[in-house]
Amino acid sequence: MGSRRKKRSRAKTRPNRDISARSTTSDPQDAATPPPDSPTTAAGPALALPGPAKDETLAERLVYPFVGFFLLSLALFGRALTGGFLRWDDHQFLVDNPTVHSLSGANLWTLLTTLHQQVYTPLHHLSNALQYSLWGDWAPGFHAVNIVVFAVGLTVLYRLLLRLGGSPLAAILATAVYAAHPSHVESVAWITGLKDVQSFAFAMGAALFHVQGATAGQRRRPYLSFALFAGALLSKNTLIVLPALLLLLDWVVCGTRLRIAVARVLPHLAVATALVPVVQGRWRSQEIMRQDPSPVLARLGDSYGHYLRAVAWPFDLSPLYPARLPRGWTPQAVAGLVAPLLLAVLCLVRRWWKPLAALGWFLLALLPMSNLVPLYYRVNDRYLILPTLSLALLAAWLLAPGATRAPRPTLLQELHTARRNPRAGAVLGAVLSLGLLWGALSVHLTGAWTSDRALWDLATRRQPQSYYAWLKRGEAATSRRAHLDAMEAYARALRIIHLPSGFMRLFDASLRQALPAGRKDPAYKPLFTSYARCMAQPRKLLALATLLEQRRLNEPAWAALYTARRLAPADDEIRLRLASSWLKRGRPMRALPLLTKPPRDDDQRRRFLTYKVIALRDVGRRADARRLLQQALQAYPSDPVLRRLSKTASHTR
Repeated sequence: MGSRRKKRSRAKTRPNRDISARSTTSDPQDAATPPPDSPTTAAGPALALPGPAKDETLAERLVYPFVGFFLLSLALFGRALTGGFLRWDDHQFLVDNPTVHSLSGANLWTLLTTLHQQVYTPLHHLSNALQYSLWGDWAPGFHAVNIVVFAVGLTVLYRLLLRLGGSPLAAILATAVYAAHPSHVESVAWITGLKDVQSFAFAMGAALFHVQGATAGQRRRPYLSFALFAGALLSKNTLIVLPALLLLLDWVVCGTRLRIAVARVLPHLAVATALVPVVQGRWRSQEIMRQDPSPVLARLGDSYGHYLRAVAWPFDLSPLYPARLPRGWTPQAVAGLVAPLLLAVLCLVRRWWKPLAALGWFLLALLPMSNLVPLYYRVNDRYLILPTLSLALLAAWLLAPGATRAPRPTLLQELHTARRNPRAGAVLGAVLSLGLLWGALSVHLTGAWTSDRALWDLATRRQPQSYYAWLKRGEAATSRRAHLDAMEAYARALRIIHLPSGFMRLFDASLRQALPAGRKDPAYKPLFTSYARCMAQPRKLLALATLLEQRRLNEPAWAALYTARRLAPADDEIRLRLASSWLKRGRPMRALPLLTKPPRDDDQRRRFLTYKVIALRDVGRRADARRLLQQALQAYPSDPVLRRLSKTASHTR
């Protein structure tokens, strides 16, 4: 009897390592009853977490899923392997950054202690330095690392969804749908996007270990979670919201008591709270933040409205958006506030805790980029790599809405169930169709990230009102010596915003086009210096244009006149000279808008009529040209140019 009592007492005091993580204590009675301050369903807690399958090998848990998700990533973003370095931060972070070209002690100290590109992300720069020591200037190596790191993050996400109660089929499809979303193309196909995929992988590891820490007997998991959170934060500063996301998973999805969930994430919250003013101060000092008189809620709604539309309709994504967007209460701003509120109310009424957690994840993950603190670039689609994890949570819930069963079904069993259940089959077909559609679009968009020309052609097609997109398109054209295309792009940019940098680039491209040796020509430097000195004085620019026309440098003369026109739009002489320059360049359609209002001066009026007759003739409006020519000859019968135009018109007729 005494030995039996001792065995019973030992059994009571022995920790239960196979207990479900629905409770945070080792008492089985607490596991059977929901915490009083946590969301519950009719059957009990929001989710009963499954313990790890004991018969799974390391290969089944990690190796096989990684191989599958790597092949999926390669199919989606493999076209990026044919691309090179882009003149969109790739050169600034890698090619032209000597601190990553060697792993010397001085370079490592610089990488770990200084800001680069306005932010402190030493792990990102350290990864670049390690890669540069391996690949040098071989761009496909950098692209391959991005794909591998993204596949690692997908593998950890798959394990996280399993830990959160998803079935194997639901976890695989939810992870695949997340991977296929077109908003991730920029992060994976762009070499500098390593900071996004690297922070994503760290964040998924932190979330997995944090959820695993709820299982009895895994006391080291919280420390690993904190270490990976630090890695994510040092890869990308916007991961400062990760503690709030971990708290959301622990409380809403796992059904942990609120005070215990807060206690688990308290170290993460302490670090994040301390870093918030530091990050804001850095952004403000580096002009990442800007002044915006719009109401705070309007900015918030506009950002959320844009990102909700980008997630639901990713067919017009762009690498760049205009920095100046409509201010105030636009329809997008109203929709961005109302839509999440209605969805949250619906989830609360129907007691859908997983969809509510997915919505909360989306809103919280976007908080640093929501323009609550106004940013210079208000929206950017690559910021969605963390918020779109809500898609994986939602897809996992749709595919496996019930509680987790023990033992966990196999893939074949799940497919057989979906075949016999019409609702499950319909959901499975819808998720697969959506994933295939998004995957095809991602493959198509990846091609735009293989060269500067393709990238900025896409940006200007999607966002024709973006000044910086046209400016970068001009730079791309200049780099491939297509100077006429560069001039057109710069002129298009200057129609949006008149900035000195745009005018300087325009004149530079025109000189490169006109001079035989380009920048190496002896005449380049004095002409460019003359332009820079008189760039703010329209009349001096007019004199410079006259000098350039005498030297038969028509392209630089047009650039000088274009600048003068932007500075003095009411000057009739500059207007007529620019119209004449457009005609000399064979662009009568661009000259006609300048020839609408006749000037008062008699000589200028005569030239105005002459230029307009030529422009109408060259665009094919010959009847209008003849009619205007007759009127001009009645006013100026002795003008030799008009008489020559009359003879030409009579011969043509």
